[in-house]
Amino acid sequence: LYFHFAPLDKLCFFHYTDLYKYFKANSQKMDSLNRLKKINRSFLFKLTGRTSLFLFLFSVFLIVLYVSGSYQDFLDSTLNFVLTSCSATILGLFVFSAAGILQSVVLFFISKRKSYWIYFFVYIFSCVFSAGIFFLARTISIIAKGI
Repeated sequence: LYFHFAPLDKLCFFHYTDLYKYFKANSQKMDSLNRLKKINRSFLFKLTGRTSLFLFLFSVFLIVLYVSGSYQDFLDSTLNFVLTSCSATILGLFVFSAAGILQSVVLFFISKRKSYWIYFFVYIFSCVFSAGIFFLARTISIIAKGI
């Protein structure tokens, strides 16, 4: 094989000073894009999403534990504790879901990415789920204690 090594000036279509001018002119655009990428991957948004997922799964676990415990004849105090824990978890889920709704709307207007609408609707579903389960858990707790 035969390789021909030409000087860099003749090999490229433009000179390295042209590249320097191009990158210097576009550096401000690149800085703003990098800032938007940092906003898209913000720590707060990830923390809210992961905490909401944890609280959702933990509340589902507590609901399954309550239902299986009522079939297996757990003590009333144990069932009441599980129901109170479920109510507290659901309340936390509602707060984090509301924060997630606010963050997804703000990040949509900042970055103009349509993927934040998916997060918005997931957080809306999570808020509706948590409000319904909280109402149900508190109603069962009040009825179990006696009116």
